Amino acid sequence: MKFVVRIALPISLIFNVYFLYQVYENYQFHKITSNNLFSIKKISFPSGTNYLLNRLKKEQPQLINKNYIFINIWNIGCGPCIKEMPILDSLSLNINRKDIGYVFLTENSKDLITSFLKRKKIITENFVFINDANDYISSVLNEKGIKNKAYPIQLIIDKNGTIIHFDRDIIKNSKDTALINLIENLP
Repeated sequence: MKFVVRIALPISLIFNVYFLYQVYENYQFHKITSNNLFSIKKISFPSGTNYLLNRLKKEQPQLINKNYIFINIWNIGCGPCIKEMPILDSLSLNINRKDIGYVFLTENSKDLITSFLKRKKIITENFVFINDANDYISSVLNEKGIKNKAYPIQLIIDKNGTIIHFDRDIIKNSKDTALINLIENLP
């Protein structure tokens, strides 16, 4: 019985901490009258695309000046995603357009991304890494009618956030002519 309690108690505490963190992330607490100590008000976020563009304005302002943004959606648990990163970075060198920005977007936290990239010794020159907290990724998948997440996903959006290209294929080499032609022939 003591063994079960030793295991169940820490697991329960972890779930409670996670729950409180989610409440903290999704709700604001305001002091109000003496009748109530707190009132909970849901924070409203803009649509996923607007949210992503606002994040880019704050975190990567050089990308907002680009006409297009190539987004690779990945996850640290996705082997093909990790294998594809250096390929995509070198593919971006084969593209003659300067009006396109490159982003690796994941739902993993910034700290987790940083330690993961350092541990795997992944360095890219053309892509920036951004964590999404599921807002943009979920909105794109919902828009495309995709219920289960499957990585990697490639998107090209214009500066208004309109999806120009959506693909769930794995890029196998840095000379993927179909993708290069698609990008170079964007208006």
